Amino acid sequence: MKTKPNLLITLLSIGIVLLAWADRATAAGRTITVQYVTVNASSITPPLTTNDTIIVNQGGTFFVDTNASIGWLYIGDSANSASSGTVLFNSTIPPVPTTLTVANDIAFGASVANLLDMTVSTANIIQVGGNFLAVGSGTLNAGVGTIEYNSPTAQNVTAKIGGSGTTIQYKNLLLSGSPTTGMATKNFAPAVSVQGSLTITGKAVPAGGFVIYGALSTLVYAGTTNQVTTTTEWPASLKIPVTI
Repeated sequence: MKTKPNLLITLLSIGIVLLAWADRATAAGRTITVQYVTVNASSITPPLTTNDTIIVNQGGTFFVDTNASIGWLYIGDSANSASSGTVLFNSTIPPVPTTLTVANDIAFGASVANLLDMTVSTANIIQVGGNFLAVGSGTLNAGVGTIEYNSPTAQNVTAKIGGSGTTIQYKNLLLSGSPTTGMATKNFAPAVSVQGSLTITGKAVPAGGFVIYGALSTLVYAGTTNQVTTTTEWPASLKIPVTI
C-alpha cells in the first residue's frame, strides 16, 4: 500500500492551526484528515485533485463550498465507532449549487453519527466513480440533489447504507459513463429507491436488482448510443412518466 502525505487539521483556542503538511504537491496526492474543526474545500491549497484523499473524523466537518474533485472520501473511522465525521455542502450565503466529484469510493466509517448532507442548496451534485456508501453506518441527506454514478466501467449502485442499513432515498439518480468500447454497466442492488428522476445517459446500462419509484418519479433515457430498456429500471408494472 502506498503511503500518502498527511494533512492534520486541529483546533486550538485561538483558531485553526495547521500541524503538518509534507510533500503536498507530490504526484501521489495527499491524505487530508479533518478532525475537531470545520474546513472549507476552497481553503485547501494547492486546490484538491483526483489524487487526494479526504478523511473526516473525530468530530470534524468538511464543507464543500466550491466545485472540487478528489480521489476518495471517507467519513468517520472504520475501526472506531466513537469517531464520526460530517460532510456538508455549501457554506456560502446565499447557497450556490456545488459539485463534488469523487473518482473512487465514498464511504462511511463505523459510527451511526456520520453525516453526508447535501440539503443546504437545492441543486448539489455528487459524482462518484467507485462505490457509494456501500460500507459503514451514517446518514445521507440528499435533499433534491443528484447522485451520479459516472464510471466508464462496471459500477455498483447502492440501495442501502452499508449494504443493509437505511435505504438511500435518491431524489435524482443519474447514470453515466462513456467507455471507448462496450457499455458502462450499472449493477443495481435490489430495491434502489428513486423519489425523483432516474436518468440514463452516455453508454450507461442498468443491470440486476430493481428500482422502487416514488409517486413523483420520472424515467429519462438520454444516451449517446441506442438504448434498450431493461427490467432493472422498467418493470412490467411501470406507471411513471418516461422520456425517450
